Amino acid sequence: QKNSKLVISYVGYILVNRPPEFRDPTVFLDASCEFLENRKDVEMRFIGVGDDLSTIKDKYKRRIIFKNRVSVEEALQEVQNSDAVVVIHTADDSSGKYIVCGKLYDYLRSGKFILSVGNKAAGNNNLLDLYNCGVCCNNDRDSIRECLDLIYTKWKNDLLAVDVPKEIDWYSRESQNTEFLRLINDLMIQGGKRNG
Repeated sequence: QKNSKLVISYVGYILVNRPPEFRDPTVFLDASCEFLENRKDVEMRFIGVGDDLSTIKDKYKRRIIFKNRVSVEEALQEVQNSDAVVVIHTADDSSGKYIVCGKLYDYLRSGKFILSVGNKAAGNNNLLDLYNCGVCCNNDRDSIRECLDLIYTKWKNDLLAVDVPKEIDWYSRESQNTEFLRLINDLMIQGGKRNG
């Protein structure tokens, strides 16, 4: 169901004041402030902030809603209450080729439109391309603004809906943990045969 405002959310642990290199939201936040400047019908949310909220710069607090960490249930509800969700991987090394953010799997299962930010976030971006469920952009203001404008246009025209992949249960934590346990057991059995 369409919200009266376009709600774009980042839901997951993140630091704003002292971000690590692999998930630095600084450029995204600056671009978002520009994007929000003349749009009263858009709400940007960052849920799961690890910083003391009183220390976040005023320019962000005026335009963007920040919440500290919430329960898993609340986090999933925040995703459901959003029109689009954001995943960020800004490391300028090869880690993005192999790392897929865990929250991306929750996002895929939600059926929400996904924005992946990061120059080398190939792991995230490949899944978005595979399931045609969002857009990817480099971690620079122009690219981010272009994608936010695209999301806004899609929202205005009721085109943000995405199809949940048929094999989505494969991406659940339960399914992945079961598969991981099976692999460990297989390796232990193989190791026992070699030693026995």
